[in-house]
Amino acid sequence: MTRLPLAVLHKFPANLIQFLIIAALLCSQIAVAKDAFEARRLPDVRLLIDVSADSVSQDEALLLRQWLEGFLHMLPADARAGVWRFADTVDEVLPLSASVTRNWRARQLVNSGILSDLPAALTAATVAPEAADPMFETTIIVLTDSGVNVSASPISNAHAARTILTKLVPAMREAGIIVHTVALGDEADDFLLRSLAHGTNGLDFQAKSVADLPSVMLQLLDITTPASAVVVHEGGFTLGESDRELHMLLTHLPGDNAVLVDTAQTVLLQSSAPSETVWHAGNSLDVVTWPNPAPGRWQWRGVADSDSVIRVSEGVGILAGRLPSVMPAGSQQSWQLELPDAGRISAAHGFALTVEVTDPQGDQKLIALAAPGTGVAGERYIVELPVFDLPGRYRVLARLNNLDITRQTVTWVEVLPTGLNQSITTRSRDASQQNFQRPVLSLAALGLVALVILAWVLRQRRLRKLELWHRRFQDPD
Repeated sequence: MTRLPLAVLHKFPANLIQFLIIAALLCSQIAVAKDAFEARRLPDVRLLIDVSADSVSQDEALLLRQWLEGFLHMLPADARAGVWRFADTVDEVLPLSASVTRNWRARQLVNSGILSDLPAALTAATVAPEAADPMFETTIIVLTDSGVNVSASPISNAHAARTILTKLVPAMREAGIIVHTVALGDEADDFLLRSLAHGTNGLDFQAKSVADLPSVMLQLLDITTPASAVVVHEGGFTLGESDRELHMLLTHLPGDNAVLVDTAQTVLLQSSAPSETVWHAGNSLDVVTWPNPAPGRWQWRGVADSDSVIRVSEGVGILAGRLPSVMPAGSQQSWQLELPDAGRISAAHGFALTVEVTDPQGDQKLIALAAPGTGVAGERYIVELPVFDLPGRYRVLARLNNLDITRQTVTWVEVLPTGLNQSITTRSRDASQQNFQRPVLSLAALGLVALVILAWVLRQRRLRKLELWHRRFQDPD
């Protein structure tokens, strides 16, 4: 009786094992290759505005309403937004997913009651019908100048505040809902708002008055809907051939006009802008959408550079991965950057790409990822950021220079003293439920390897038994 079948059976499982192990390891690597760019979800921004009787004045409400309108205007087309006002009761001003052009401006934002029922407002925003959609990343922004004031009883108010921190915050954190808070004035409950924000991996902001609101809203825009902004230098900026549809917030002195000067040196006001342009002129803020702008050098006049922003819906830009909004001191993070479309970059001249990290003391660290003229469009860059060792607010900025075109994207990170808040996580905001595919697939691949090895061991034992019985059959002695 020939032994060839046994020899083949001995060899075949080993080859199969090698193949399956390699395949499993490849699957694991593919799973790990999924990153923040693929897992990014669409923005879902929900604004909660305190309109209690002790809140902002009529003039301040006008400025607040202008900036709320401007903030919503700058959200990308695939985002959704909702606005609630709260005092004695909670009212839906802008229904979630509705168009921002709805006539919500007619709704008053002042003097709607004497109380401030923040727990009810948070509950209303989190139980909205579309709250659980995994395609969207839900962010709640709370603007208030008071604390929790649900009744005249201090005990009831204390209980309501405790409910926020012990019940609502854990539930929102578990659901992946991030809450950013804005304390207006000196009467706001800073501790409660800070705890609410940090407990959900959000940021807390303080605005001594509504006049400080523009800078706060621009930071919130950077965090909730990160995108490339056109860099303006000395009142001028350059647009490229592929830039499409400008979205602008133009801040100016009350009563003055914001002015744009195009590439043909034509002076443009709201009254003289092209018919396809949407230009809402406010007392101190203009909101502008300009489709198909001419490439070349533009200027603006009468516009405050620090509190104004220009975004391009399509064109030269930087795609940036998310960073955690909150992390403990001593943390270190890597940041992924990419220029997704090579056709938008002047390949003949290349580009320069740098990262700038500004710590709470104002000290800056510059990291050069691509020297001038050497950058390659379509390439992905991963930069190891410096250790976040100082508690406070950091600004992390990536800047792209290509010929005369300059773009930048900014995000903000709050670093807490070690041990201050053990409930925060350094997991990236992009680590949604989809991101758990990576460890799950990796574990599945390892499990497959283990099962294959176990099957091979069991088969070897079976083959040895068969061979032993075969020998006994051939040699009965």
